[in-house]
Amino acid sequence: MIGWRTLSVALLVLAGCGAGGAGNAPGGPAAGILARALPELGASVGADPRYQALVRGGAKPLQVGLVERDAQLIVALESEMNGIETYRSFEGVGFAFRRGMLVSVRGVVGNLMAADVSQSLALVQARRPGVSTRFHSYLTGNDETETRTYRCVIEDRGPREIQVGTAMRQTRLMAESCASLTDTFDNLYWVEASGGALLQTRQWMGPDDGAMSTRVVPR
Repeated sequence: MIGWRTLSVALLVLAGCGAGGAGNAPGGPAAGILARALPELGASVGADPRYQALVRGGAKPLQVGLVERDAQLIVALESEMNGIETYRSFEGVGFAFRRGMLVSVRGVVGNLMAADVSQSLALVQARRPGVSTRFHSYLTGNDETETRTYRCVIEDRGPREIQVGTAMRQTRLMAESCASLTDTFDNLYWVEASGGALLQTRQWMGPDDGAMSTRVVPR
């Protein structure tokens, strides 16, 4: 399992805001408080120095939930290159996303080294049902890379209104059900009705770490 520290400041800020389910998207006034809480989080004892520097420099934040641990973190944007946004956590764990869809997690056991999500992303952002194929590469305990192929079915679960900060946003909930020879998982994406941004998600990190949630934090 992930050995990340639970941030007491973040948990206080996020009290009452769960990871969300298929029918009820999380949101609320706490999301607007997150950006104001970042300086305190960045100054916490034991924080990764690069994370502290990013926070103090005003880096773009993202709310991340560890679903199995019922914990919430704030991660900070470290780099953006070739359409990939990489965020860094309090303890130095790295998350990379392609337009909001998870493509790697670095710094934990069972790392998701890379994921080809191009087919799924195209369907989800277009808010179009269909079938896609994913390729995930994981780092094993023997420091070897193992690639798994997943067949995924994407469906439209209809319109959802969610709160982002103080604003209500119109989205469409897209669900993705994937299976390989060894694993199955379900992902959820709240896709903005205008533009196709993934405002909120619940995504699978891998067999060791389970699911994570993400939520856009208003600046």
